[in-house]
Amino acid sequence: MPRPRALIEALTRITTDELADAATLRAAARAVPYAAMRAQLTLLAEREEDHARALAARLTALGGTPPPPQAPRAGEGWEGLLRALESEKADRVTHLEEAWSLACEETRALLGRLLAEEEENYRTLLDLIARLDPHALRRQA
Repeated sequence: MPRPRALIEALTRITTDELADAATLRAAARAVPYAAMRAQLTLLAEREEDHARALAARLTALGGTPPPPQAPRAGEGWEGLLRALESEKADRVTHLEEAWSLACEETRALLGRLLAEEEENYRTLLDLIARLDPHALRRQA
């Protein structure tokens, strides 16, 4: 039997994390001097924002209140990319598994889709970091 309160709390944490990841990726994209890599990071940020919207809709349906959007970030160059990579790894392992154990079928379907996309995000970020020269990143104030 799903535990709605625990599920709402877990989904709120995941939504907050997705919003933070999107803000980090958008800031990192601004620091990347290569258009193709900037575009990839922007797509990843958009995917994280899509995740947050889907989770917010599910939270609302369960009677919860979605967290507020994250403020734009500055100065998220190399460190931001590494933080985003670690967050994607944590998303795959910790957050989604916790919510999965509490979820009903409809929420599990959403989490299953997000889990597959988080795996793809992780691989994309890993590839970008491997190809990117950290000294080429623009410093943001």
